[in-house]
Amino acid sequence: MRCVNKYTILIADRNPYVRKFLKRELAKEGYQVILASSIREVFKFMFTKRPPDLFVIDPELFAYTKETLPFTSLQERVPASSIIVHGFGHFNDLPIEVPRGTVFVEKDGESIERLRQLVKRKLKETRV
Repeated sequence: MRCVNKYTILIADRNPYVRKFLKRELAKEGYQVILASSIREVFKFMFTKRPPDLFVIDPELFAYTKETLPFTSLQERVPASSIIVHGFGHFNDLPIEVPRGTVFVEKDGESIERLRQLVKRKLKETRV
């Protein structure tokens, strides 16, 4: 699919089916989407010449990693306004400490529409 949007979104989720689904849905909106299946991959993309404009991250990546990379170290490189946490449960029940300004979307059967709207809003807010 041809990318008609200048924005790049990184989807980081342990589940390959979730990653592919989110990529397909956000690519339909014209975004360039890259995928990461581990914290190591997230940080690899963060330190490229042109890091993603927005990060959609499953907090369970941090709970199940052997690496000791705290979520807050992500914020040191990326503003919280550019991070959407997409996970199960409630914001207060997350297995990580979430930086202020980070937005949470609970995973459920209808979360894609909320996620789509939030991505659009967040990218509009961060537009330079």
